[in-house]
Amino acid sequence: LLANELVDLALEAREEIQKARSFVDEKLEADEGDFTYTDLARIDRFVYDVEEKVHEAEKGQALALSAMRLLLGLGNRDSVALSETLAPVAFEAEPLEIYVDRRENRPEMEQLRSGMEATVALARVAKTDYYPQFFIGAQFKWSYAPNRDDQKSPFANDNFNLLQGGAILGFRQSLSFGMTSVRVKKARLEAEKLRYVHRLADKGFGLEIEEAYRDLLEAKANVAAARKARRATRRWFFSARDGFNSGLGEAKEMIDAVKEYSIIRAKYHAEVYHFNRAWARLQKVTGHSLVP
Repeated sequence: LLANELVDLALEAREEIQKARSFVDEKLEADEGDFTYTDLARIDRFVYDVEEKVHEAEKGQALALSAMRLLLGLGNRDSVALSETLAPVAFEAEPLEIYVDRRENRPEMEQLRSGMEATVALARVAKTDYYPQFFIGAQFKWSYAPNRDDQKSPFANDNFNLLQGGAILGFRQSLSFGMTSVRVKKARLEAEKLRYVHRLADKGFGLEIEEAYRDLLEAKANVAAARKARRATRRWFFSARDGFNSGLGEAKEMIDAVKEYSIIRAKYHAEVYHFNRAWARLQKVTGHSLVP
C-alpha cells in the first residue's frame, strides 16, 4: 500500500512539473510574460529529481508485488490488486498497564509454564528411585476334559485336567543412591532454571510491550503532525502554482513548493505505514488482538 501511494505521488509530481515546463515553454515561444530561459533550465533540472523518484517508487512497488506473490504462492504472471488504500487504523490506546498485564497471553510464557511443570514432574520421578518398588504377580489355571482320566498323582502332568494357582510378592530397590541424588539435583536445578527464565521473561516482555506501546504513541503523534504539515504545504503549493500560472511567481518558488509538498506527502504516508506496523507489533508482543 505504501509503495502504491509513493508511485501515485511521484507520478502526480511528474505531471505538475511537466505542466509547468510546457507553460513556460509556450510563454517563451510566444514572447509573453516575464519568464526566462533560466526558468526553463531550472525546471529541466528539477525534472531529473522527479524522474529519479518515479523510478525509485516504481522499483519499490515491483519488489513489494513480487514479495506478495511469493508469500501468497502465486506465479510471476499472476496479477495482484489491493482493495484498500493506505490509511491509519482506527485505534485508541488504552493505559500501558492493560497491555503489560497481557504478557501472560504470549505463547512463549505458556511454553515456559509448561516447561516448568514438566521439569517439576521429572524431579518427582527421579526422586522415586530412593524408594523400593513393590510388585505382586499371580497365576491361575483351570482346564477340564470329560473323556480323560483325572490324574490324582502329584507327579503326573495332565494339561487337559488341571487346577493350579499361586502368587508371589516382591520388591525392587535401587542401591545407587549417589546417582539418584545427582539425577534429583539436576532435575531440580532444571526446574529452578526455568523459573528464573520465566521471571526474566516476565520482566523482559513487560519492557518489550512498553517499547511497542510507546512506539505506537510516537507514530500516532507523527501521523497527526505530518497531516497538519501536509495541509500547510498543500496551501503553499496551490498558492505558488496559481501565482506561477498567472505570471506573478518565479519558477524557483514553484519548484520549491512542488518539492516540499511531495516530500511532506511522502513522509505522511511513511508515518501512516509506521503507525500501522507499530499497531500490529503491539498485538504481537502482547499475544492479544487489539480489536474485537
